[in-house]
Amino acid sequence: MKKETMWILGAVVVGGVLYFLLKKPKEEMVEVTDAHGFNLAAFAGDTSSLKSGFKFTTNFRLDNIIITKISSCTATKAYILDSDKNVLYTTDFIGDDATFTAEQALSKSTTYYMATDNDGSDYTRRLNYNDQSYPQNRININYNGALDGANDTLKAFNIISITTKEITGPFPTHFRV
Repeated sequence: MKKETMWILGAVVVGGVLYFLLKKPKEEMVEVTDAHGFNLAAFAGDTSSLKSGFKFTTNFRLDNIIITKISSCTATKAYILDSDKNVLYTTDFIGDDATFTAEQALSKSTTYYMATDNDGSDYTRRLNYNDQSYPQNRININYNGALDGANDTLKAFNIISITTKEITGPFPTHFRV
C-alpha cells in the first residue's frame, strides 16, 4: 500500500465532527509540458507591439505555470489573461521561459489566454500565417485558437509550450470526535 504525505492546514469541529483541511505537498505533483506542435520557425517573423499568443482551456486546477517562447521571438513579457482578455498575471521572460508564481493559479475548465509582448513596444514575433487546426487537446490544457492583439484568430504565435502542475488539494476530510 502506497503511503501519501499530507499537510494539515487546519482543523475545525462542526456538529461533533472534526474536519481537517489536508493538502499534498507540491513536490508530489506531476509537471506536464503541453506543446501545440505548430511550426513557428517556417515563416519569417514580423514586428508588432500587440500581445500575441494562444487561447486555451484548462482541464484541471493548475499552478507553477511556465510559458516557453520560440527563441527568435524577442518578447520580454508573458501574460495570462481571462476569457475577456483582461490581464490576470504578468511576468518577465528569462531566456525563453516566463515563470509565474505558485499563487498565480488557474481554475479547472476555464478559458484563458497566454500571450507575449515587449511591454507595449515593438518586438519580433514568430508566427505561422496559415490557419491551424484547433482545438489541440493536450493533457493539462486544450489549445482553442490564437490571440493577435484584441482579436481571436486561427494562426499560431510566439509560444511553443506551457508547463503546469495540477493542483490536487487541499482535500477536505473528516473524522468523528
